[in-house]
Amino acid sequence: MSRKKIITSAFSNLYTDQRIEKVCQTLHENGYEVELIGNNWGGAEKMERPYLFSRIPLVSKTLKTAYFEFNWKLYWELYGKVKENKNIILHANDLDALLPNYLISKKYKIPLVFDSHEIFSEMPAVQGKMSQKLWRYLQNKIIPKLEFMMTASGSYAKWFQNKYGLQPVVVQNAPRKIDYPIEIPGNQPKIVLYQGAINPFRGIDKAILAIHHLENVIFKIAGDGPRKKEYKDLVIKE
Repeated sequence: MSRKKIITSAFSNLYTDQRIEKVCQTLHENGYEVELIGNNWGGAEKMERPYLFSRIPLVSKTLKTAYFEFNWKLYWELYGKVKENKNIILHANDLDALLPNYLISKKYKIPLVFDSHEIFSEMPAVQGKMSQKLWRYLQNKIIPKLEFMMTASGSYAKWFQNKYGLQPVVVQNAPRKIDYPIEIPGNQPKIVLYQGAINPFRGIDKAILAIHHLENVIFKIAGDGPRKKEYKDLVIKE
């Protein structure tokens, strides 16, 4: 009997998405045939993985239309792959990749695992927007019908349990263990590093202001996002 294949998909260019990489690597190391599907939104940096991966090319110029384009193209990508091989488990990462996976899983009666990295419909970036209503609609329609779900924290799991009666498995996004010592010579001044998306409601602006009250400490921000210019201006002002 051939080993089970897992198709993991996400609205991501894959390059910096460590949670997806760790899940896929773990599955690969445990004998599964893994295929990862992302897209080229935000770049298509060269990368190497021990499993098959691809990026769906997007022509959209805005994130709003990119979501629609990706979901449409992902549906047909999954359709072609599952039509040839039914010995598959689908693994959808976050709500923005769930719909095509759900439709294909229902059509061919194959297992689907939903991996919710966060509570997508309640993110600060969509608060009060029309898109929030759409994400909530999809969430309310699909998630109660799911059998297999994982999420990134106990508090997220409790939220989904209270709202939908599900029992998600908690798989924390912990860094891989580094089994060699790291030395930072002198370590003076100390460095506080924020690495990730420069989005609102992440406390970055408060951290910038807090540096006034810390001696011999430098605050570094590594990332990009909609609040980058605003926080750069705040750094200059302060």
